[in-house]
Amino acid sequence: MTNKIRFGDAFLTKALSTYPQDRGFDYGGPRFGEFMSVAVRAARLQFEKNWDNLPNPDGLLTGPVRIARFADSGVFGPIDFYGALVGDDEVEIADFTHDPEFFDRFSEDEDLEG
Repeated sequence: MTNKIRFGDAFLTKALSTYPQDRGFDYGGPRFGEFMSVAVRAARLQFEKNWDNLPNPDGLLTGPVRIARFADSGVFGPIDFYGALVGDDEVEIADFTHDPEFFDRFSEDEDLEG
């Protein structure tokens, strides 16, 4: 099954507040455009083409809400995207969760030691 994908307003608001449009002196992480073109593109593909194989929040392959999970990508850290079936073949990407302190757990010394 191929689903049409749309983005929920709450999702876009959260994405913009998490990943600003531009970098500055106070923020040097990924920008909104990078988030949308890398992480969200991967989630979109999963919700679009692989819906029936994605788990719901309870880990089952049923129901109108599914999760696309992505391990640490090296840029964004681990992210879970939540999609909701809102029509016969339409999924709304409604939310995402991430760990903003994921990279803070690693010290520079550990990175150098391998």
